[in-house]
Amino acid sequence: MSTKDSFIFSFANKDNVQGGVVGYSNGDAYSVFCGNASYGPVFGGDDLSFNNTGWYRSGSHSYPDVGIPLNRFEVDDYEVFQVVKK
Repeated sequence: MSTKDSFIFSFANKDNVQGGVVGYSNGDAYSVFCGNASYGPVFGGDDLSFNNTGWYRSGSHSYPDVGIPLNRFEVDDYEVFQVVKK
Protein backbone atom coordinates (compact mmCIF):
# COMPACT_ATOMS: atom_id res chain seq x y z
CA MET A 1 0.00 0.00 0.00
CA SER A 2 1.28 3.43 -0.86
CA THR A 3 1.48 6.13 1.77
CA LYS A 4 3.68 9.08 2.64
CA ASP A 5 2.30 9.19 6.18
CA SER A 6 4.01 6.03 7.46
CA PHE A 7 7.39 6.00 9.14
CA ILE A 8 9.83 3.69 10.84
CA PHE A 9 12.02 4.61 13.76
CA SER A 10 14.69 3.13 15.96
CA PHE A 11 16.36 3.75 19.29
CA ALA A 12 19.95 2.60 19.68
CA ASN A 13 19.49 3.06 23.43
CA LYS A 14 16.02 2.50 24.87
CA ASP A 15 16.90 4.75 27.81
CA ASN A 16 17.66 7.74 25.55
CA VAL A 17 14.59 8.73 23.55
CA GLN A 18 16.40 11.88 22.36
CA GLY A 19 18.66 9.60 20.31
CA GLY A 20 15.77 8.16 18.28
CA VAL A 21 15.90 8.28 14.47
CA VAL A 22 12.76 8.59 12.30
CA GLY A 23 12.43 7.96 8.55
CA TYR A 24 9.26 8.66 6.54
CA SER A 25 8.16 6.59 3.55
CA ASN A 26 8.92 7.92 0.08
CA GLY A 27 5.32 7.01 -0.85
CA ASP A 28 6.01 4.09 -3.17
CA ALA A 29 3.68 1.11 -3.56
CA TYR A 30 5.55 -0.93 -0.92
CA SER A 31 5.25 1.45 2.03
CA VAL A 32 3.14 -0.95 4.12
CA PHE A 33 2.32 -4.61 3.46
CA CYS A 34 0.90 -7.57 5.35
CA GLY A 35 -0.18 -10.31 3.02
CA ASN A 36 0.18 -13.81 4.44
CA ALA A 37 0.11 -15.72 7.70
CA SER A 38 3.85 -16.47 7.87
CA TYR A 39 4.79 -12.77 7.85
CA GLY A 40 4.13 -10.04 10.31
CA PRO A 41 4.37 -6.41 9.30
CA VAL A 42 6.47 -5.54 6.24
CA PHE A 43 7.60 -1.96 5.66
CA GLY A 44 8.98 -1.00 2.27
CA GLY A 45 10.53 -3.42 -0.20
CA ASP A 46 11.83 -5.45 2.74
CA ASP A 47 13.26 -2.33 4.36
CA LEU A 48 11.97 -3.84 7.59
CA SER A 49 10.13 -7.16 7.81
CA PHE A 50 9.22 -9.89 10.25
CA ASN A 51 8.65 -13.54 9.35
CA ASN A 52 8.64 -16.85 11.23
CA THR A 53 12.44 -16.73 11.70
CA GLY A 54 12.83 -13.15 12.93
CA TRP A 55 13.33 -9.54 11.91
CA TYR A 56 15.18 -8.60 8.72
CA ARG A 57 16.34 -5.51 6.89
CA SER A 58 17.60 -5.75 3.31
CA GLY A 59 18.25 -2.08 2.56
CA SER A 60 16.66 1.32 2.20
CA HIS A 61 14.12 1.20 -0.61
CA SER A 62 10.95 2.88 0.65
CA TYR A 63 12.36 4.38 3.85
CA PRO A 64 15.66 6.11 4.61
CA ASP A 65 18.26 4.36 6.76
CA VAL A 66 17.38 4.82 10.44
CA GLY A 67 20.30 2.81 11.81
CA ILE A 68 18.70 -0.64 11.78
CA PRO A 69 21.30 -3.35 10.98
CA LEU A 70 21.19 -5.17 7.63
CA ASN A 71 20.14 -8.83 7.44
CA ARG A 72 18.66 -10.66 10.44
CA PHE A 73 18.71 -8.82 13.76
CA GLU A 74 17.34 -9.13 17.28
CA VAL A 75 14.90 -6.72 18.88
CA ASP A 76 13.91 -6.19 22.49
CA ASP A 77 10.41 -4.99 21.62
CA TYR A 78 8.41 -3.54 18.75
CA GLU A 79 5.16 -1.70 18.28
CA VAL A 80 3.01 -1.04 15.22
CA PHE A 81 0.55 1.83 15.33
CA GLN A 82 -2.23 2.96 13.02
CA VAL A 83 -3.11 6.63 13.21
CA VAL A 84 -6.54 7.55 11.90
CA LYS A 85 -7.14 11.16 10.86
CA LYS A 86 -10.53 12.54 11.84
